[in-house]
Amino acid sequence: MTVQRVFIAGAGIVSPIGCGIAAMAFLRHLAPAWLAVLAAGLVLTPELGDGLLPTGLSNLLWDGGAATPSIFLNYPVLPWVGVLALGWCWGEIVLGPSIDVARLGACARATLVPLFLGYLVLRGLNGFGNAGAPRLDASLQQWLDVSKNPPSLAFLCLETSFLGLCLAGFSRLSNRGDRFPVLLTFGRTALFFYVIHFQVLRAASALTGTGKSLGIPGTLLGAGLLLLFMYPLCRWYEHWSASHDNLVTRYL
Repeated sequence: MTVQRVFIAGAGIVSPIGCGIAAMAFLRHLAPAWLAVLAAGLVLTPELGDGLLPTGLSNLLWDGGAATPSIFLNYPVLPWVGVLALGWCWGEIVLGPSIDVARLGACARATLVPLFLGYLVLRGLNGFGNAGAPRLDASLQQWLDVSKNPPSLAFLCLETSFLGLCLAGFSRLSNRGDRFPVLLTFGRTALFFYVIHFQVLRAASALTGTGKSLGIPGTLLGAGLLLLFMYPLCRWYEHWSASHDNLVTRYL
C-alpha cells in the first residue's frame, strides 16, 4: 500500500512569517537583550548540523523536510520567528524610540549594508553559515544559490545587506522630496502580488516552454517582465480594495 505524504506547506513562506508575526505579539514584551539572544539562537539552530535532536524532530522545528514518513514540512517556522525577532531588535536597539528618514538611512548604511561582507566570507569558506547548502562550484549561480529553507546565515547576510542598501538609497531620495508611487502600489498590494504572481509565472512558463532553463539572465529578464505585467493589476486592485473594505481586502 502506498502512503501518500502530507505536505505541511500552507501558503509557502507566508505560513512561517504569519506564525512569526503572531509569536511577536508575545515575544515583543521581552527585554530587547533577551529577545536578541532568543532570536540569535533560533536563527543559528539550522547551522548546528545533525545530531542535536532526532532528525524528524529537528526537521519539524528548524530544518524543514520529512518530520515523519508521511509528513513533510516545506518551510520550518522557528528560524523565521528568529528572523522577525531580529528585525524587531534592530528597530528597538539600533533605531531607538524616535526616528526620522535620515536616521533610518544612516543606520541602514552602518549596520545592514556591511553584512554583505559576512555573506562573502560565509559563502567563500563554504562551511558553517550555509545551512547544509554549500557551493558546488565557483559559478555565480552557486554563489547566489543560498539556502532559504531553512534560512542560512549567508542568505540572511545577503538579503539584509541588499535591504539596507535599498533603505539607504530611498532615504536619500526621500530627503530630496522624491516619492515612489510605483513602490507604494506594490507595497499596498503585497499579498495580492504574492498570490497572483505564481499563476502568472506558471502560465508564462507553459506558454514559452522556458521553465528553469534560461539561467540568471533569463531570470532577471523574467522578473522585470513580471513587474511590468503585475503593476497594472496591482494598481487596479489597490483602487478596487479601497472601495471594498472587508476582512479579506484588509489582508490581501
